[in-house]
Amino acid sequence: MNKKITAALLLISVFISGILCCGCSSSRPAPQIDVNGTVIMGNYGGQDIEWIVLDVQDDKALLLSKYVIDARAFNNTKKETSWKKCSLRSWLNGSFYNYAFSSAEKNIILKTELDDQDNVTDRIFLLSELEVHHLIAYEGKELLAYPTRYAKDQGVELEIDNTAIWLVRDTGYRDEYCLAIGELRSEDVNVSWDYYGIRPAMWVSIEN
Repeated sequence: MNKKITAALLLISVFISGILCCGCSSSRPAPQIDVNGTVIMGNYGGQDIEWIVLDVQDDKALLLSKYVIDARAFNNTKKETSWKKCSLRSWLNGSFYNYAFSSAEKNIILKTELDDQDNVTDRIFLLSELEVHHLIAYEGKELLAYPTRYAKDQGVELEIDNTAIWLVRDTGYRDEYCLAIGELRSEDVNVSWDYYGIRPAMWVSIEN
């Protein structure tokens, strides 16, 4: 009788252990990061930053902020400039990078050599107009970007539907101008006169 009780208790113990192990991390597959999915990483203007996955290549992913998170000029002075020299690039890779991300998050943000720039390597950048065409549907709601409350408070330029005009890293077709993305088009805007929407982009490691 004691042997039967002992055997029954052993079976119950094994059964309970199996249930508990179902929640063990070793039994769960690694989370997948897929194109058009979203991830949360960093915090800015009092709220978490939500990112759209635009591209996945091997062990890295290209992220673009889903919302316009701030309003800034391309450059702090009115003069002909470039992405390499503009004040917005310095801010993104300096103050923004240091403020918005934790140490652990910084460790997975990759240094990226920008193909359309001469010897420019950034952790945080703006998309180029060409990348917008290739990676985001250029017609319809996919191109529209709504601002966060913080961006509105900073005076971001809005369209009539309350979406925000947002900057890309290309210079404009005229001196002292750069390009911004409106509802269905790109347009010339002065580099320093107005504050337009900022949607940071970055490549991050997804190896682990």
